[in-house]
Amino acid sequence: AVTATLGASTPALAGLLDGALDGALTLGGGDVKEKRAVNLPELQIEFISREDGYPLANGGEKGRAQQQYLKFIEPIIVDNIDLPYSEYMRLALHDAGTYQVVGKKNGANGSIRFELDRPENALCKKAFASIEKIKKAVDATVNQPISYAD
Repeated sequence: AVTATLGASTPALAGLLDGALDGALTLGGGDVKEKRAVNLPELQIEFISREDGYPLANGGEKGRAQQQYLKFIEPIIVDNIDLPYSEYMRLALHDAGTYQVVGKKNGANGSIRFELDRPENALCKKAFASIEKIKKAVDATVNQPISYAD
């Protein structure tokens, strides 16, 4: 049937494939599950309790370390706040306002320090100067400096 179709479409190839495709298109029998079987080694699983696995899966130790770090630097931050909280909120809002949905970039990442010369960020200069003072105070106290995004 296949050679007849080829012969009808291209007479030059009609005799070339005679008998070559006989049996090539048969699907054959056999067990389908056997053909689909994948030879993988048996998976060995060691079960651990939920309590033991929680820090491994959820970064519990990292979270605790961050909370301890925050408790350590919180008094330094509070001592150096010299503006109303609304000024810091404005700064954070202007920094977050640069977020681009397409590409998921920019946003609240501390990049406002490069954008203070723009007219819409003119009112944020005092708050950023205060943030820089706080950052310098924290960095002088701790071994691991904080970023502008923090």
